[in-house]
Amino acid sequence: MNPMSHSDAIVDELVEGLRTLLSKSFFEKSEPLFETVAGYAAASAAVLVVATTTVFVVRTQSYIEILMGAAAILAIAICHYLGRKFLGNCRNLVAQNPSSIGSAELSNVLGLITLVLFGAVILTSLYSALYSSFEFANMIEWSFMRVLNLVAHAVIDIVPAALCLVYLTSAFFNPELISTSVVETTAPSQVAVSFLAMWLKAGARLAPMFFGGLTAVGCLSLAVSLVNGLDESVAFQPYGTESVIAGLISPLAIYLISIFFYLLIDLWRAILSLRKT
Repeated sequence: MNPMSHSDAIVDELVEGLRTLLSKSFFEKSEPLFETVAGYAAASAAVLVVATTTVFVVRTQSYIEILMGAAAILAIAICHYLGRKFLGNCRNLVAQNPSSIGSAELSNVLGLITLVLFGAVILTSLYSALYSSFEFANMIEWSFMRVLNLVAHAVIDIVPAALCLVYLTSAFFNPELISTSVVETTAPSQVAVSFLAMWLKAGARLAPMFFGGLTAVGCLSLAVSLVNGLDESVAFQPYGTESVIAGLISPLAIYLISIFFYLLIDLWRAILSLRKT
């Protein structure tokens, strides 16, 4: 009897359990939720930009910040429009480029890899947060606001990567989400192409998560920035607007990057088809 058969069985059960937990319906139901989150977060971010700009102007008497705040609000509105419009393009890109792999084990392996990365990100981020908190404690006195600040920064550091890896795991465990089917007769060369295409399509399929998740994290950063600005003992430097704009524009960026790399993948497929003939 193989002494590792028990551990193999445990891993198989883990994969099946995760496939059930991170099912296709879980992924598809989350997409409109993240789109809604992006809308509320963008609107909240615009309000927070007004508040942080007001605090910054009062504290520094730098009225040029009023123009910067107005520009940020305009950018948020435009980027939300562009991002929302390109969410459908990202979904269509995935649907219009089907691919096949020779075995379901490939998608399972990719899912396990992202799961391991998820655990590594969580542990590393928690260690970094705890280390920073001890360093912080040695420099200044503790207060409720400073503890809240540390917790908020830990969430900002952990949540985006964790969300990305959770939904990436779901996409790999359910390859139909990324228009990938299992065909045992698929040639190894085509499997290699499909392997790269799976990562590309998974990134495109995760566009709603970036759209909502990054925008929400940026909004939280703006809120932390505003709280810091109200504390006159803390140097005030508004931040978070960049994350909001990055989240809102991410579907457009993902789409443009995807079509460029799909051009390379199609060229590779064309070369392989020429070799067959």
